Parts: sequence; structure tokens; C-alpha cells
Amino acid sequence: MTNPLFSVVRRMVRQLAEWQMISPRRAALLLHRIETRRRADIKNPTDLNEKILWLEFNTDTTLWSRLADKYEVKKFVADAGFPEIVPATYGIWEDAEAVDFSQLPDKFAIKSTHGTMQTILVRDRRSLDQTRVRRRLSQWLGRRFGFAGAEPHYTRIRPRIMAEEMLPLSDEAGSPVMATDYKFFCFDGRPLYCLVCSERDEKTFRTSLSLFRLPAWEEWREAVVESYRPVNVPPRPDKLEEMIHIAETLSQGFPIVRVDLYCIGARIYFGELTFTMGSARIRYFTPSALASLGSLISLPQ
Repeated sequence: MTNPLFSVVRRMVRQLAEWQMISPRRAALLLHRIETRRRADIKNPTDLNEKILWLEFNTDTTLWSRLADKYEVKKFVADAGFPEIVPATYGIWEDAEAVDFSQLPDKFAIKSTHGTMQTILVRDRRSLDQTRVRRRLSQWLGRRFGFAGAEPHYTRIRPRIMAEEMLPLSDEAGSPVMATDYKFFCFDGRPLYCLVCSERDEKTFRTSLSLFRLPAWEEWREAVVESYRPVNVPPRPDKLEEMIHIAETLSQGFPIVRVDLYCIGARIYFGELTFTMGSARIRYFTPSALASLGSLISLPQ
């Protein structure tokens, strides 16, 4: 967002939404208009963003809340028959001061269970600034995620902090590189596309994106806005068929859900389930791709 006025208006809307001075539905429509420069028609939705908004505000999203909880979703994945892909949990707390870092391994990830982009990767516990980390964790716990972004299902998640197994990092030119993320777009239990997030930046979460049709692993290059495309096209993962099976199983019963997985070495790891991709304000897909993907969603009558 380059226009300073749009940035100011966006902050104002988010603040009003967080203070609950405007309804989540109204905030969602305003933020969609500001961030995508398009009006969202959720009375007669057609594209991907519009149909996600329709589902958010016209269906029971109680299960969304449970499965968007980064701790509770682990039980769902294990009960579905995939306990081996769930990263180990080292602890969960409702108070940042209760976190006992001395009981954690040298390497771990610590995150909120109720928000997004709220993760700290700890590669050496002994050099960790615990005071600074606790302050950050307390800030996360002090805010009910979902109000400012107009995603009501997140507001029903109990704020907690979780420490878990840190996924292995690869080394390129002596520098640690975040694992490639495979995001399976599933429609009524059918994984039809995989969005690959590569060349990721740990600090800014900036990533390059490639979209592939499944199961052929055929790149749909024109679907992704040019500024998001990677320098090098990601190769087909070794365990693609197994990941497709996992995504198919976990996505049953949902008109649209994204199943995030990692394939590192010989092991698959579960990431998360996402129901409001890009907060239903996706800008990394072209308008034609948004329309095409939206046509795959069958809304309940």
C-alpha cells in the first residue's frame, strides 16, 4: 500500500474494529475496499475473497475457531490419523511469566495459539533475552486477535502461549533458511491447488509464491501477481502424493480451507488450517485467478 492516505484510513478502520465501534462485517467490507481497491459483493459473491467473506458472516464458524487454535488443531490432526506429522508440544501457558525457559530445549519455537505471524524462533536458548521475549508474549496475550482484522472466528480463541518443536532449517551459503511452506487449497475435501511459499524472510515474513495445479504439479504462473513470483520455481516435493492425501482427509466437510504442510527431508510436518486466507483480502492472486478459484466454492444453501 503506497498511498499514505490509504494507510491512515486503514489504521483508523482497524482501530475502530478493535475497539468494537463498528461491526466486524462493516470493518471487513471497508478493509477489503481499502486493501484491494475493489468493492466486495457478499450478497452475490463470485470470487475467492467474496465467498470467504460470505462464509465468515453467514455460516456457523464455531469449528473454524477450534481449528484455528494452534494448540487445539493438533488434537484434530492426530485424531484424523496423522499424529506423526504434528510437531511436538513442549508447553502451553496463559501467563508469559509462567513460561519456564530452563525446561525447554536449546532450540524451539514459541508462539501465540490465537493469532497469526506471532512466532519467535529460538535457535539458542542460552543466549535468549528472556525479559524481552516475555514482554512480547504478554503483548500477544493482551490482545484478542481477530477484531482489528475483521476475522470474528479468531476472537473466540482463548489466548495462550505455546512452545513447540522448531522445524529443521536448511543451510544455504552458511545461512539458515526457513522451510518451504506448501499450502493446499481444498474445496469440499478436494485439494486442487498448492501454493508454495519459498525464499521466505524470517523477520518480515515476506515470501515468494508459486501456484500449482494438482495432482499434476503444473504451475499456473499467471495466477500469481508478478511481484510475488520467485526467482527459481520450486520443484515438486518428494512426498506430494502423501501430502495430498493428508490435505484431502483434513479438509473434509469444508467448502474451502487451506491445509498448510511442510516436507523436510523424509518427514512431513503439519503447519495449520486456515479458513480466511489473506484475511479474505488476498492481493497476491490476479483478479482472474480469484474469480476462477471462487467458482470452485459451493456455498451452502
